[in-house]
Amino acid sequence: MDLISIIVPVYKVEKYLPECVESILNQTYKNFELILVDDGSPDNSGKMCDEFAEKDSRIKVIHKENGGVSSARNIGLDNASGEYITFIDSDDFVDKRYLEVLYSTSKENDTDISICCFAKYTHSSFIIFNEIFPKKINIDFKDSNFLKFFKRYFYLKNNIFGSACRTLFKKASIKNLRFDENIKISEDLLFVVNTIYNSQSISFTNEILYFYRITNISASTSYKNNFLKSQGNLSIELTSLFSKIDNKSFNKILKRYKSLLCYYLFSNEIKFRKSNPDYKKNLKEIRKSELYKYFKLFSGIKILKPKAKIKFFIIWFIAKTRIFG
Repeated sequence: MDLISIIVPVYKVEKYLPECVESILNQTYKNFELILVDDGSPDNSGKMCDEFAEKDSRIKVIHKENGGVSSARNIGLDNASGEYITFIDSDDFVDKRYLEVLYSTSKENDTDISICCFAKYTHSSFIIFNEIFPKKINIDFKDSNFLKFFKRYFYLKNNIFGSACRTLFKKASIKNLRFDENIKISEDLLFVVNTIYNSQSISFTNEILYFYRITNISASTSYKNNFLKSQGNLSIELTSLFSKIDNKSFNKILKRYKSLLCYYLFSNEIKFRKSNPDYKKNLKEIRKSELYKYFKLFSGIKILKPKAKIKFFIIWFIAKTRIFG
């Protein structure tokens, strides 16, 4: 049985951390190391990590100055000894068969990446996402079937493709790849797409094994500072990666995604304009950016679900008519 490294960034999660750690320690697959990276948490989370480590020798604790989730994951990767890697967020939890199923799925299908289904949950309800993907798909950027898969997988926000969680990676497929610490939103997506580019195949299981907690404090409910710079960096990196693929169909996917990136920029400023005195200046900067030329109504509308289409249209109309500046 191969060693699996589980990397968990920890920051201000003392309320949820015990449930997360307990779900990991209860895994039916026993050959793992749990790397808890305390990202300079100001609450008792760091102390709790040390207490967990005292009770189980499989737990490693790394304390560092606060640098964000990407820097925490990168340090985890630098210290991972396993042949396989998985990421779990410290306010989420996993089924006791999470490692066992992902590992067996990967081994049985001889794949570099293994992915499970998930459920989003609050304190009172669960939202289950049953995705229908092939049991195995070979990564071939010239293959029409892979194009269909990638297009659907790349666009769907609800399947948390933009998250590195609920996925088991062969360490060999990650190579020296690390999370870009200059990108604060969607840095996971860049990491996952790069890993796919480094890999030969992906396997899936329709079992719901990862549970993603919805809290009141999230990226969608707060203003994102320096968002234009972050989205710009993401666009540059994705453009560089897609240029290696050299396929017109994938370039079309990228252009449509850039339209969404610009939508998120405008939405961030317009939604929080009452609390941000610089929002008019920021709107002008967005219109001067490289992303703005991709902000096309058809591109955004085509790849979103019905409710999201309406939101996109409203933001697009406000931005184009300059109602708020």
